[in-house]
Amino acid sequence: MYKSAFLLTTQLQYSLKAARDRILSLESGAEFLKMQSKLDRQRHYYERQLRERDRKIEKLSGMLDAQREKWFEIFEDIQAEMIKKLEEKDRSIEELKAQLGKKSEKQHKLMREVTETRAKLNDEKEKNQKLNAQVNQNFENSSTPSSQDPFRNKVPNNRVSTGRSEGGQPGHEGHGRKRLPVTEKPVFIDAPDEIKNNPDYYKLEGKQVHKQVIGIRLSAVVTDYYADVYRNRLTGARYHAPFPEGSVLDVNYDESIKACVFLLRNHLNVSIDKTGEFIREMTDGKVSISHGMICGINKEFSEKTREELLEIFARLAASEVVYTDMTNVRHNGKLKNVVVCSNKEEVFYAFRDKKGNEGLKGTPVEYSTGVLSHDHDKTFYRYGGAHQDCNYHHTRYLRGAIENEPDLEWHRQMLDLLLEMNAERERQERNLGEDQIKEFKDRYDRILDLAEQEYYDNPPSRYYRKGYNLSKELRDYKEAVLLFLTNPKVDFGNNEAERCARKAKRHTVVSGSFRGATNEGGEAYCQAMSVLESDRRKGINVYQQVKDYFKRPKAAKKEKQSNVISMVDEKRIVPEG
Repeated sequence: MYKSAFLLTTQLQYSLKAARDRILSLESGAEFLKMQSKLDRQRHYYERQLRERDRKIEKLSGMLDAQREKWFEIFEDIQAEMIKKLEEKDRSIEELKAQLGKKSEKQHKLMREVTETRAKLNDEKEKNQKLNAQVNQNFENSSTPSSQDPFRNKVPNNRVSTGRSEGGQPGHEGHGRKRLPVTEKPVFIDAPDEIKNNPDYYKLEGKQVHKQVIGIRLSAVVTDYYADVYRNRLTGARYHAPFPEGSVLDVNYDESIKACVFLLRNHLNVSIDKTGEFIREMTDGKVSISHGMICGINKEFSEKTREELLEIFARLAASEVVYTDMTNVRHNGKLKNVVVCSNKEEVFYAFRDKKGNEGLKGTPVEYSTGVLSHDHDKTFYRYGGAHQDCNYHHTRYLRGAIENEPDLEWHRQMLDLLLEMNAERERQERNLGEDQIKEFKDRYDRILDLAEQEYYDNPPSRYYRKGYNLSKELRDYKEAVLLFLTNPKVDFGNNEAERCARKAKRHTVVSGSFRGATNEGGEAYCQAMSVLESDRRKGINVYQQVKDYFKRPKAAKKEKQSNVISMVDEKRIVPEG
C-alpha cells in the first residue's frame, strides 16, 4: 500500500514539472513562434494542396463539360436517329396495319365465302342424299310397287329355295292327270300290215294300251221359244205365254255367256274388246256380244247379289280382325279410290271419290270394333278397337334408311329385331311367352333410345328425314307396331288387304280405267268383286256359282241406290249413325 502511494506521488511530481516547463515556454513566446511557424508551413502546404486540387477540379470540370457536350451531342444524334427509326417504324406499323386491315378484311371475306361455300356444300350433299334416296327407291326399301321398276330383279318371296329343279322329285308320289268319263265314241287303232302279217309278232290276248285325249269345245247352244198370241175381243189386248226369265229381247244371252263374260272382265281383267273378240272367235263368229252388254254385266251381277253383299258386309263389320287398305284407280282419267276390307274369308270393295273419313263412310271399317290392320294411315286410327301397323312397310322403310344413313346403326338393329320377332312367333305357332314378349319390347325400347342418341350426335338433314321420322313413329305407335306379339290372330303385316287391293289396281292397268258420267261403273265393279272374291275363298266352282247368280230373277225396280250405304241402312245390319 505504501509502495503504491509512493509511485502515485512520483508520477504526479513529474506531471507537475512538465506542466511548469510548458507554462514557462509559453510565457517566453518561443514556443508560440515555433507553433506559429509550424502552422504556417502546414497552412501553405494545405493551400498548395487546395490550389492543386482546384486546378484538377477545374480541369476535370472542363473535361466533364466537354464530355457532357459530347454525350449530349451523341445522345441528340442517337435520339434523332431513334426518332427517325421510330417514325419509320410507325410508318411501317401504319402500313402493316393498313395491310393487315386489308388482309383481315380479305380474310374475313374469304372466311365468309368458305362458310357460305361449306353451307352450300352441305346443302348440296343433303339434296344429293335426298335425290339418291328417291332414285334408289324400289319395292324392297319403300312402298313403291314392284311394277313401277322396269329393271327390277325377280321379286323375292318368303320361301327358301331348295336348289332342286321344278316338277316331281324322286321318292314322291306322282300326281298324274286323271282320266275323265268318255264323251265321244272310242277309237280303236289297228296295227299296221307289216306288223300283223309278220310271223315274228303275235297278239297278246287281253292286253291293250289305253290313252285318253281331253279337249274342250265352246259352241253356241241356241234355243228358240215360241208362244201363241191371243187377243181379247172386248178390249183388244194381246196375250202370250210368259217366256223364261231373261228372255226380254228378240235375242238373249243365257247365264253361261254372262258368267263367261263376267269372269273374263273381272277375274281375268280382259279388256272389253278382247272379251268380245274371244267369245266371237271361240264360237266361230256366231256369237258377237256388244260393248253395252259387256259394260253392263257388273251392274246386273251386283243387282242379283245384293243379299250376298250385305251378308259379307255384316260379317266383316263383326270380325275380330279386319285387314284394310286404300288404293288409287282412275275414272275418266281422274284419280278415285277403292277401299278394301278383308278378314281372310270375305272381301269387301268400295268405290270412293276421296280418301279420309269420306272414303271410309259406309264400309265395314266404320262399324268395326275389332282390330284394324293397315299401313299407318292416320284416318284408320279413328275407327276400330285396336290397331296393327303393317310391319312389312316398316321393314322396307328401315332398309331405305340403312341405304341413306350408312353411318347409323339403330335401323339395322331394328330391322333384325322385327324379323326375329316374326320368325320366332311363327316358330312357336304365334304363342309367345310373357317373358319373351317383355324381352322383345325391352330390346325395342333400347334400340329407339340408341336412335335418339344417334340423331342427337348426327342431326338429320332437312332434305332426308325419313329415318328420323320413322324412329319417332315407331316410338309413338309402339302398341300398334307390336300388337302382333300378344294377339295370335293378327298378322305381322297387312299383305292380305294389299293383295286384294292389287286386283282393283291391276284391273285398271290391264283392261283400262273406269268410264261413265257417274261412279256407277266403279261401284258396280266393286260390289261384284266383293261377292266374287268372297266366293273364290270358299273353294267353290266360281263359274257355276256365277251362273247360278245370273239365273236369279231380276230384282224389282226400286229407288236408285248409289252405293252400299243405303243398302246397309235399308237392311238395318248396323244401327243408323
